[in-house]
Amino acid sequence: MPDPAQLLQMITTSLGQNFGLGTLTAAAANDRYEAFIWLLVIQAAQAEQAQVALVDVYGNAATAPLLRTSPGVIASQAYPYTHAVISFPGKPPLEAHVGIKTAGKSSVPHECDVMVLEQVEADACRTSGANPRYGSAVIVVECKYYSDNLPLRLSREFLGLCKEMRSVDCFFVASSTSSSVLKVLAHKHCHRSANVLPNSQTAQTLVHLFREKFDHFKSLN
Repeated sequence: MPDPAQLLQMITTSLGQNFGLGTLTAAAANDRYEAFIWLLVIQAAQAEQAQVALVDVYGNAATAPLLRTSPGVIASQAYPYTHAVISFPGKPPLEAHVGIKTAGKSSVPHECDVMVLEQVEADACRTSGANPRYGSAVIVVECKYYSDNLPLRLSREFLGLCKEMRSVDCFFVASSTSSSVLKVLAHKHCHRSANVLPNSQTAQTLVHLFREKFDHFKSLN
């Protein structure tokens, strides 16, 4: 689990500015883990030549990240929550969020720990108050912070999320591992990454997988 100092170093390395940590200094381990994976998404976008800016729900520059620690709607103005705007030259802009609700195939809201979606959809939802539609997603990440082996139920929960979204967009990412969980997800051909921690090879491999998704997006648009 990245501590606040590690997160600050990752933010400044990724964005080249001296951002504060905001509420991340007091966040629980699982919340900081989601922030860590969100930063890996940002690093992947930058490696694919994107410009990235942190903004709040009003579109203003964010200098102290304020990320959700419980599921919320993208239009919420209860707090000036932070998201990343990802801009590839000549392509429709994207946004990367933490902890937003999304409308799945059944129209039932589902929490996405980390989600990259089209900005045009995000803007429409901020206006209407609706949850983003699953079809607007480019990357959806289920983040699991565990110090021990992962319980098998996590594989079943993730498969349920995949059925509600487009499974090709969904990634299961965890700080530890479990042969049973990975076997179930491998059998279903799911994206899965275990033992993903700061400064690890597994984290770099995950960045590569995210880069492939961004490259696919650029090719389609």
